[in-house]
Amino acid sequence: MDLTTSAVRLSHTTLIANAPGVTLIRSTPGALPANAVFLQDNLFVALPNGAPLPAWWSDAAGNPGPTLNSHSGFASQNGAAGDWLVAPAGNPATLMTVAEADFLDVVEQVFRIGAGSAARGQASNGSDLGYYTYRGPVTVDATYCPSCDNDGHTWGVDAFDAIQDAVDSGAQRVLIEPGLYREQVALVNGVSLFGSGAGLTVLAPPDSDGGYLLGAENARLATVALLTVAGEGTADGIQVDGRGSLTLKRAIIRNTGTAISVSGEDALATLVNDTLVSNDNGVLAASCGSVDVRNTILAYHQDTALGLETCAATSLHTFNAFWQNGHDLQIDGSPIDQPGPGEVFADPRFTDPSSHDYRPQSNSPVVDAGDPSDPAPPGSGDRVDMGYAQSAEAAVYASQGYCAQCLNDGLEWQVTAFDAVQDAVDHVPDIAGVWTVGVDSGVYHEQLSLPSGVRLIGAGAETTVIDGDATGSTVTIDGATNVQITGFAVTNGGEGATDAGIAVDGASSNVRISRNIVGGISPDNPGLPGNGNAGVIFRNGSSGQLTSNTLALNAGPGVLVQGDGSWLLARFNIVALNDIGLDNSGGQIFNAYNLVYNTDTSWCTSCQNYAGSAAAGVGEIAADPLFRDAGAGDLRLNLASPAIDAVPASQYQPIPNGGGTMADMGYDELLAMPATLLLGTEGNSCGLGASGVASVEVGLVYVPDATVAADETPPASWQNATLATAGEAGSYWTTDVTPASGDGLYRLYSRPADAVGNQAAQVSDWYRAAFIADGTPPVTLVAPTGGSASTAPAVTLAADVSDWTPTGLPGATSFTVDDVTFLVDSVVVTATRALTTASPGERNCTPRRSRWTTGRTPSRPSLPTWPATSG
Repeated sequence: MDLTTSAVRLSHTTLIANAPGVTLIRSTPGALPANAVFLQDNLFVALPNGAPLPAWWSDAAGNPGPTLNSHSGFASQNGAAGDWLVAPAGNPATLMTVAEADFLDVVEQVFRIGAGSAARGQASNGSDLGYYTYRGPVTVDATYCPSCDNDGHTWGVDAFDAIQDAVDSGAQRVLIEPGLYREQVALVNGVSLFGSGAGLTVLAPPDSDGGYLLGAENARLATVALLTVAGEGTADGIQVDGRGSLTLKRAIIRNTGTAISVSGEDALATLVNDTLVSNDNGVLAASCGSVDVRNTILAYHQDTALGLETCAATSLHTFNAFWQNGHDLQIDGSPIDQPGPGEVFADPRFTDPSSHDYRPQSNSPVVDAGDPSDPAPPGSGDRVDMGYAQSAEAAVYASQGYCAQCLNDGLEWQVTAFDAVQDAVDHVPDIAGVWTVGVDSGVYHEQLSLPSGVRLIGAGAETTVIDGDATGSTVTIDGATNVQITGFAVTNGGEGATDAGIAVDGASSNVRISRNIVGGISPDNPGLPGNGNAGVIFRNGSSGQLTSNTLALNAGPGVLVQGDGSWLLARFNIVALNDIGLDNSGGQIFNAYNLVYNTDTSWCTSCQNYAGSAAAGVGEIAADPLFRDAGAGDLRLNLASPAIDAVPASQYQPIPNGGGTMADMGYDELLAMPATLLLGTEGNSCGLGASGVASVEVGLVYVPDATVAADETPPASWQNATLATAGEAGSYWTTDVTPASGDGLYRLYSRPADAVGNQAAQVSDWYRAAFIADGTPPVTLVAPTGGSASTAPAVTLAADVSDWTPTGLPGATSFTVDDVTFLVDSVVVTATRALTTASPGERNCTPRRSRWTTGRTPSRPSLPTWPATSG
């Protein structure tokens, strides 16, 4: 800013020195009296930390800064006056580091301050320094109004009924409740829009005039998630241009002209786990706009699903699904067959696309097909799905990161996503069976009660902790059956005689506990043993299995079985450093192949391995397990541990991948070091290495019974397809297939192989699509007879058509003629009766009659028609 002869007042402005030697305010020497410049509540920022130093003020004559300078802030690398060529001045002057200023993103030059900024509350009126006053999250609901309750929010402060009003409030995070919002929204730097789920929050056009529903013109670091952008055939979706950068997550864009337009060499659109469907175009880049797309479904686009430009700084597409688009991929305006790593070209098998339900069915090829480096919801498989919704392998999920307007891994808040384990357990379906509850990493301070039919799966015993807060039992199973617990550390149970990490009571049965740490060290009090009494108790007629767990550092027995009718199968566990190892008091313990070591005098001078009627079983080891650091709670095994490869292969199969020829005892299988190859980290998506597709085999199977699963009807023979880009990480392929078994249902399978001989082995991975083959329909010409010539003023042509095709369902056929045509004077004419479905009550194999009537001849331009024939 260069000041000459005019008086200047500058307030609530953020000035950035983003290169060495920059002067933020310069005045002409002697041209202005000192009191002609008034600075107040500004924020001066020096990003470089080296010579030449930046100056917040200079008049080129070495004069000091203006005397009218109050409540200004100075942010620099060290937060010291020495970071500036001219020392900060003013009464008072607030000095802070750039980190303490808590800017949203210095690299992206988004200088909105955060909630913890040292610039907050330092202005002369108690507000924040600089151009931006921090605003906490605000909520948008179409039902909010000035005189409404607004769910306890304040109208116009954190409660709005329009998305744009909420954005204009300056809030960094806009939470949008379920509903239909008809408006066009312009985004700003650093704003995040979070809907309540793409199936619940919908942005649609306010009128039929078109235009984009969401604009990110020069808006940096904008985020949109968990909503649907519905063009309704009249509007475009999202426009990113200028210096705009937008991240779109877990969203649907449908029925627009262009779903996402990215224009300009500084513009960037990042799409992660979205579903773009039934648009004219999907994502189009222009003028060197950058695009990074992964885990996204692009289907049913009239023209181009994904259009990129080679001049862009980033043009990445990995682990996406394409289906029935005019062109899947276009580069520099030309369609091209060039799939990216991990991309699939198959029917995504939406649940009900006609009702805009684009969740994938459980057998969809997009399930577990996303980028392996992206996290999957706990208990939902090894990989994230493609598209906006996660196909739940578990019934419900718990994570401390879930909330009402969070991404929630594509799950629905308070339906499948919860932030407390007991809440998730309480929402499993009330239907007989076994239902999985997936639990993310974290320490959950809860006392859990598990009912029948719950399979509780944690993210791993080292990262997912249930802490009972030294009160009662941490996990209780009382009078329940078919309960499983896997992948947890269960700790800090109470000291009562019936307390335990896991207490199984009330004649519970078929309880299976595996791959857990029971005990260990309390994360809140490292000086406290894991559980105040027992690790695991089975009592009062309860029964189950305890396999491959580590029960250690409990103040009572590691395992206690009590009372008539109680019994436990205990195998492959490490039971160490407890007051007692295995204690059988009136029940039965069937123990074998465990490591039992509770006599280490450095831990306990009077402890024992067995108590009651318990005794050493077959294959049991009484030796130090050699934990890495039991005192610090690290119960992994050292390489010299006797528990490694201690379970004979005849007793335990299959061995965990990478675990060697025999299984280890305890919760943790010691694996060989995995090897990972990463080829670059351009953009947000990683480039992945592959030896290249070498061949694709295709098989066609006639399926007389469609109720048989696709993985039960593999091809008996295969034929080779032609690859478009052999040797690349992915390739389109083409081949001709012949339905050789007549009309009916066929399934298409393909299996690729790479250059080093790896080939997909699972039938479920081969299945691609199904179709019904239909040969030439039998036609009987009713009137007139074939080859007839007529000079009548009007002629009716009629034909009977009978074409009922097997659907694959036992005894079911479908009438599959779309239309009937006649050849009249070498001109093809279509029958006036459309034959698409059978009439109500019409039985299979009934012929359908079709007719065409002409009422005009060349010699007589207007004559009455013959009556219509019936059929």
